[in-house]
Amino acid sequence: MASRRLVVLLLLLIAVGALAQPAKAPVVVSSGTDGAALWLPAGTNLAGETVAAAIHRRFTACWKGFFGTPATVADPLLVPRTSDLAEGVFGAMWADASAALDESARPAALHALRSLVLGDPTPLVDGLARAAGSPRLGEPMVQDALLYLFLSEAVSDPTLLPEALPPGSGGARLKGALERRGVPYSAFLRRYAAWILSRAMEARLIDTEPGTLPAVWALSENLPPGGWTSSAFDLPDAAAAVDLALAGDGQDLHVLTFLSDASGRVLWSGVGTLAESGGLPLVPGASRLWVVLWNAGRTDSGAGLALTLWGDPTPPFRIREGSLEEGTLDLLLEERAGILDYSLFNGPPAGGSADLLGLPSFPSRGAGVNRYRVALGPELGGVGALFLQCRTRSGGFYQAPLHLKEPEHP
Repeated sequence: MASRRLVVLLLLLIAVGALAQPAKAPVVVSSGTDGAALWLPAGTNLAGETVAAAIHRRFTACWKGFFGTPATVADPLLVPRTSDLAEGVFGAMWADASAALDESARPAALHALRSLVLGDPTPLVDGLARAAGSPRLGEPMVQDALLYLFLSEAVSDPTLLPEALPPGSGGARLKGALERRGVPYSAFLRRYAAWILSRAMEARLIDTEPGTLPAVWALSENLPPGGWTSSAFDLPDAAAAVDLALAGDGQDLHVLTFLSDASGRVLWSGVGTLAESGGLPLVPGASRLWVVLWNAGRTDSGAGLALTLWGDPTPPFRIREGSLEEGTLDLLLEERAGILDYSLFNGPPAGGSADLLGLPSFPSRGAGVNRYRVALGPELGGVGALFLQCRTRSGGFYQAPLHLKEPEHP
């Protein structure tokens, strides 16, 4: 009996001693963001400290980029022990910061932050899959995490995001931010839809069996508001461009065109109304053309519409006459529909991205035969070989050399 009591006493002493031992202190690190401190689980090694600080910095930067103000997060931030330290830091920050958002705005913001802060591909892929499987584009996608990702990637004005996000009921905050910048909401939706579709194509989420050119694509039924349909065409090797011709009425329809390479990477995209659609240049490496018809109007539209597509090696304009005298360029052009404007280059234009003569572009006068007189100035009278480049309303570029007639002198 005495020995049993001795054993019990020893066990009690051991237990009391264990309780008296101080708990292991958390690992305290600074994120480097305004001196904010993180209390990490005891035993976190140096690599874990580095990861935790990086997640804190990225979350802070993304939140401020989205909403314009710092995230309201505890300092020091107590990070719970989890199987994934990065998830633990993110979860602790989100739990604090999300209280500043309306409940309806939280899912989209959460998924966008996970994508940008943690590098989680799921929000983007799931959003693209929803869009590719949806019968409607545009307005339904405004409340999606894709909007945050699109604005972060495609918009150069960083002040737009805090004014537009969260987009608000019916996209009211987004519309207001665009209106203050003079950007039509409809034009924004076109860009947003083109971005979604190009990403969905690259992710192979749009299942379309490609055809060949020439081809006629006809709609037997109307597309509802926001409705869309797509076709794909393998490109012939000899074609330098693709032409589109319209038959039928589709006043509210927009044409979204995409060129992809053999791996599926989108090399180029353009958006325009049917009336604006003209020739489409084929960029080097393009092997497939995607054409999307999208009803951006408020009523059903498109039944009976037919698009004819064919390969075309020629630009959508022809230079009938051209002369340069005393610093003035005189051009007589035969033009097809869909040309937006022209630029002049001294030598072949590189990618259509810069006017080497430093002259402003001049607008097209529309389909038909038109004369243009462009003042180059006396100092530019001897610039050498000139090239004329047109920009189509669907976003393409074509160029042709100017063979100028020598001026006649008495």
